[in-house]
Amino acid sequence: MVPLPGVASAVPRLAAPTALPHVTLVDPFTLTPDEGTVAELEMFFADVVPFAVRLEGVAQFPSGSTYLSPEPTAPFRRLAHELNRVFPELPRHPASFEDAPHVPVALRDDETLEELQQEVDPWLPVTTVAREATLWEYDGGEVRTVAVFPFATSAA
Repeated sequence: MVPLPGVASAVPRLAAPTALPHVTLVDPFTLTPDEGTVAELEMFFADVVPFAVRLEGVAQFPSGSTYLSPEPTAPFRRLAHELNRVFPELPRHPASFEDAPHVPVALRDDETLEELQQEVDPWLPVTTVAREATLWEYDGGEVRTVAVFPFATSAA
């Protein structure tokens, strides 16, 4: 995951207790996070330069899932592709990610897309900087951070 710092405080709807606003790169990360895997991920993300991300609007996949659209999308797609190149045994992202890396934001019961847009639009656009990736584990509905991988830590 690439967490988006400050977004939850800028867009109240995203201040969920279970997970910070983020863009998923690989889901699920099916490898056991042993020392070797964590070290390889550290090296991978050490070469990533932090980049600005702007959340501009609400969108909906054909499946009905709703999300905020980050711009630019290319860094997220590039990271997901490179992770699959380095770890070919990981699952590939569905075609929806190829078209639209996204920040999930769920509709409430009986809420429409238009109502979600009305709630969120006054807070948008919001800009942040992606500075790290995290490996999360879901445990009984709780999100636990397994490891954090800061960007741009390698000596160039």
